[in-house]
Amino acid sequence: MELLIKSLELKSGEKNVYIEGYASASVKDLEGEIITEEALRLAARELTKEPYNKLFINHAPLRPDSDSVDKLPIGKVIDASVINGRLWIRAILNKAHPRFETIYRSIRDGFLNAFSIGFRALKKVGKQIKRLKILEVSLVSIPANPQAIITDVYEKSMKLNESVDFKSVFYPRAEKSALMIELDENKELKIF
Repeated sequence: MELLIKSLELKSGEKNVYIEGYASASVKDLEGEIITEEALRLAARELTKEPYNKLFINHAPLRPDSDSVDKLPIGKVIDASVINGRLWIRAILNKAHPRFETIYRSIRDGFLNAFSIGFRALKKVGKQIKRLKILEVSLVSIPANPQAIITDVYEKSMKLNESVDFKSVFYPRAEKSALMIELDENKELKIF
Protein backbone atom coordinates (compact mmCIF):
# COMPACT_ATOMS: atom_id res chain seq x y z
CA MET A 1 0.00 0.00 0.00
CA GLU A 2 1.37 3.41 -0.98
CA LEU A 3 1.39 6.27 1.52
CA LEU A 4 -0.98 9.00 0.38
CA ILE A 5 0.23 12.52 1.19
CA LYS A 6 -2.26 15.37 1.05
CA SER A 7 -1.74 19.09 1.48
CA LEU A 8 -4.99 20.96 2.02
CA GLU A 9 -3.93 24.58 1.73
CA LEU A 10 -7.22 26.38 2.05
CA LYS A 11 -6.09 29.40 4.08
CA SER A 12 -2.73 30.91 4.71
CA GLY A 13 -1.40 30.52 8.18
CA GLU A 14 -0.37 27.80 10.50
CA LYS A 15 -1.13 24.22 9.46
CA ASN A 16 -1.79 21.17 11.56
CA VAL A 17 -0.27 17.84 10.57
CA TYR A 18 -2.41 14.70 10.78
CA ILE A 19 -1.55 11.05 10.33
CA GLU A 20 -3.90 8.13 9.85
CA GLY A 21 -3.48 4.42 9.71
CA TYR A 22 -3.90 1.16 11.55
CA ALA A 23 -2.46 1.00 15.07
CA SER A 24 -3.14 -2.74 15.37
CA ALA A 25 -5.05 -5.58 13.75
CA SER A 26 -6.58 -8.88 14.77
CA VAL A 27 -3.76 -10.92 13.20
CA LYS A 28 -0.79 -12.82 14.63
CA ASP A 29 2.00 -10.46 15.65
CA LEU A 30 5.75 -11.07 16.01
CA GLU A 31 5.18 -12.56 19.48
CA GLY A 32 2.62 -15.01 18.07
CA GLU A 33 -0.22 -13.23 19.87
CA ILE A 34 -3.56 -12.18 18.39
CA ILE A 35 -5.71 -9.38 19.78
CA THR A 36 -9.36 -10.22 19.10
CA GLU A 37 -11.48 -7.81 17.06
CA GLU A 38 -13.82 -7.39 20.04
CA ALA A 39 -10.85 -6.44 22.28
CA LEU A 40 -9.78 -3.84 19.69
CA ARG A 41 -13.34 -2.52 19.47
CA LEU A 42 -13.56 -2.06 23.26
CA ALA A 43 -10.11 -0.44 23.37
CA ALA A 44 -10.97 1.97 20.52
CA ARG A 45 -13.73 3.51 22.65
CA GLU A 46 -11.16 4.60 25.23
CA LEU A 47 -8.33 5.55 22.90
CA THR A 48 -9.33 9.17 22.36
CA LYS A 49 -9.72 9.89 26.08
CA GLU A 50 -7.07 11.49 28.30
CA PRO A 51 -4.48 10.43 29.35
CA TYR A 52 -4.23 7.34 27.12
CA ASN A 53 -4.69 9.17 23.81
CA LYS A 54 -1.02 10.13 23.51
CA LEU A 55 1.26 9.29 20.59
CA PHE A 56 4.98 8.70 21.23
CA ILE A 57 8.10 7.57 19.41
CA ASN A 58 9.23 3.96 19.99
CA HIS A 59 7.25 3.45 23.23
CA ALA A 60 9.36 6.08 25.02
CA PRO A 61 7.27 6.34 28.22
CA LEU A 62 7.48 2.56 28.70
CA ARG A 63 11.29 2.43 28.26
CA PRO A 64 13.56 3.31 31.20
CA ASP A 65 16.35 4.52 28.85
CA SER A 66 14.23 7.31 27.31
CA ASP A 67 15.16 10.91 28.01
CA SER A 68 12.68 13.63 28.97
CA VAL A 69 12.34 14.87 25.36
CA ASP A 70 11.53 11.33 24.17
CA LYS A 71 8.81 11.12 26.80
CA LEU A 72 7.01 14.21 25.45
CA PRO A 73 4.06 13.16 23.29
CA ILE A 74 4.64 13.73 19.56
CA GLY A 75 0.88 13.79 19.09
CA LYS A 76 -2.49 12.61 20.29
CA VAL A 77 -5.16 10.31 18.93
CA ILE A 78 -8.29 12.27 18.01
CA ASP A 79 -10.34 9.52 16.37
CA ALA A 80 -10.35 5.72 16.51
CA SER A 81 -12.53 2.89 15.22
CA VAL A 82 -12.26 -0.72 14.14
CA ILE A 83 -12.58 -1.41 10.41
CA ASN A 84 -12.44 -4.97 9.11
CA GLY A 85 -10.59 -6.23 12.18
CA ARG A 86 -8.06 -3.37 12.20
CA LEU A 87 -7.81 -0.53 14.72
CA TRP A 88 -7.83 2.65 12.60
CA ILE A 89 -6.67 5.92 14.18
CA ARG A 90 -6.28 9.57 13.25
CA ALA A 91 -3.77 11.62 15.23
CA ILE A 92 -2.67 15.23 15.23
CA LEU A 93 1.06 15.85 15.61
CA ASN A 94 2.49 18.10 18.32
CA LYS A 95 4.28 20.95 16.54
CA ALA A 96 5.72 22.15 19.86
CA HIS A 97 7.74 18.93 20.22
CA PRO A 98 11.50 19.68 19.96
CA ARG A 99 11.94 16.93 17.36
CA PHE A 100 8.79 17.69 15.35
CA GLU A 101 10.54 18.58 12.07
CA THR A 102 12.73 15.47 12.08
CA ILE A 103 9.82 13.20 12.96
CA TYR A 104 7.48 14.81 10.42
CA ARG A 105 10.05 14.50 7.61
CA SER A 106 10.73 10.89 8.64
CA ILE A 107 7.00 10.08 8.40
CA ARG A 108 6.55 12.00 5.14
CA ASP A 109 9.58 10.34 3.53
CA GLY A 110 8.55 6.84 4.64
CA PHE A 111 11.30 6.13 7.18
CA LEU A 112 8.92 6.19 10.15
CA ASN A 113 5.91 4.42 8.66
CA ALA A 114 4.23 2.19 11.23
CA PHE A 115 2.36 2.19 14.53
CA SER A 116 2.66 0.04 17.62
CA ILE A 117 0.49 -0.08 20.73
CA GLY A 118 1.78 -0.30 24.27
CA PHE A 119 -0.83 -2.12 26.30
CA ARG A 120 -1.66 -4.25 29.32
CA ALA A 121 -3.51 -7.50 28.66
CA LEU A 122 -6.53 -7.67 30.96
CA LYS A 123 -7.81 -11.06 29.73
CA LYS A 124 -5.71 -13.55 27.83
CA VAL A 125 -6.45 -17.12 26.76
CA GLY A 126 -3.33 -18.81 25.43
CA LYS A 127 -1.92 -16.48 22.77
CA GLN A 128 -5.28 -14.74 22.25
CA ILE A 129 -5.82 -11.37 23.94
CA LYS A 130 -9.52 -10.98 24.73
CA ARG A 131 -9.36 -7.68 26.61
CA LEU A 132 -6.68 -5.02 26.91
CA LYS A 133 -5.97 -1.49 28.08
CA ILE A 134 -3.99 0.55 25.54
CA LEU A 135 -1.53 2.73 27.46
CA GLU A 136 -0.08 4.56 24.46
CA VAL A 137 0.38 4.42 20.69
CA SER A 138 3.84 4.83 19.19
CA LEU A 139 5.31 5.65 15.81
CA VAL A 140 7.86 2.97 14.91
CA SER A 141 9.87 1.78 11.93
CA ILE A 142 9.23 -1.93 12.50
CA PRO A 143 5.85 -2.83 14.00
CA ALA A 144 5.15 -5.98 16.03
CA ASN A 145 1.83 -6.22 14.19
CA PRO A 146 2.41 -6.56 10.42
CA GLN A 147 -0.73 -4.55 9.56
CA ALA A 148 0.02 -1.61 11.89
CA ILE A 149 0.94 0.95 9.23
CA ILE A 150 0.57 4.65 8.55
CA THR A 151 -1.62 5.12 5.48
CA ASP A 152 -1.95 8.92 5.25
CA VAL A 153 -0.13 12.04 6.33
CA TYR A 154 -1.52 15.47 5.54
CA GLU A 155 -1.49 19.10 6.52
CA LYS A 156 -4.52 21.27 6.78
CA SER A 157 -4.99 24.90 7.58
CA MET A 158 -8.75 25.17 7.26
CA LYS A 159 -10.59 26.13 10.38
CA LEU A 160 -13.57 23.90 11.07
CA ASN A 161 -16.47 25.31 13.00
CA GLU A 162 -18.24 23.19 15.56
CA SER A 163 -21.12 22.32 13.23
CA VAL A 164 -18.87 20.40 10.79
CA ASP A 165 -18.71 16.64 11.35
CA PHE A 166 -15.01 15.90 10.79
CA LYS A 167 -15.72 12.17 10.37
CA SER A 168 -17.97 12.84 7.40
CA VAL A 169 -15.19 14.78 5.66
CA PHE A 170 -12.36 12.28 6.15
CA TYR A 171 -14.04 8.97 6.96
CA PRO A 172 -11.64 6.01 6.74
CA ARG A 173 -12.24 3.47 4.03
CA ALA A 174 -11.04 -0.11 3.85
CA GLU A 175 -9.20 0.74 0.62
CA LYS A 176 -7.83 4.28 0.50
CA SER A 177 -8.19 6.36 -2.61
CA ALA A 178 -7.21 9.91 -3.39
CA LEU A 179 -9.56 12.48 -1.91
CA MET A 180 -9.92 15.59 -4.04
CA ILE A 181 -10.62 18.85 -2.22
CA GLU A 182 -10.77 22.32 -3.72
CA LEU A 183 -12.42 25.68 -3.26
CA ASP A 184 -15.01 26.62 -5.86
CA GLU A 185 -15.57 30.14 -7.24
CA ASN A 186 -17.74 30.98 -4.20
CA LYS A 187 -14.92 29.96 -1.84
CA GLU A 188 -16.88 26.90 -0.72
CA LEU A 189 -15.17 23.61 -0.02
CA LYS A 190 -15.81 20.90 -2.63
CA ILE A 191 -14.94 17.30 -1.77
CA PHE A 192 -15.03 14.56 -4.40
